[in-house]
Amino acid sequence: MARARWLAREGRTADAESAYISLLSSHPDLKVCWAEYFELLRASGRSAAALELAERARAQFGETGFALTLQGAALVELGRYPDALAALDRVRPDVIVLDLKMPHLDGMGFLRQMERRGLKLPVVVCSGMFTMDSPPAIPGVFPATKSPDLRNVWGALEAALPRPLEGDSSLKSRRAIDATVWRD
Repeated sequence: MARARWLAREGRTADAESAYISLLSSHPDLKVCWAEYFELLRASGRSAAALELAERARAQFGETGFALTLQGAALVELGRYPDALAALDRVRPDVIVLDLKMPHLDGMGFLRQMERRGLKLPVVVCSGMFTMDSPPAIPGVFPATKSPDLRNVWGALEAALPRPLEGDSSLKSRRAIDATVWRD
């Protein structure tokens, strides 16, 4: 993976792509490799290829948060919001993390489309356009100030996610998520 990263940093995109393909063929469960390869494709303006890679990740990992995140990012990059919203008809995530400044359709437009479709899901909105003193008052929307300090985002995610009851099977998965998140 170090070689692929080095090639990408050197601007040798085709060679980096070959290195990622080779690595994925021998280690298909290496999610960080999928993510870096995806970002390489997106950064080089190859959004359609990024979407194809996201579909391959979905075949590899199933309808998981990881695969759906790649797919959603590729669809947004391509301006295919109807497809991104249609995915929400198939799979209901616990929460959506949304940026207000997205290409082709802004975050508020995405929220309006969700409302028109009758999708009632908690949404964490990341934005530098408002402060926590003046968040937008939209039901089901939890604001988080966009900054390198992710504590605001984590706090908004905790507020958006329903609290499991003791003994609930989702409590185990929430504890597993808590254990993977770095906090000060």
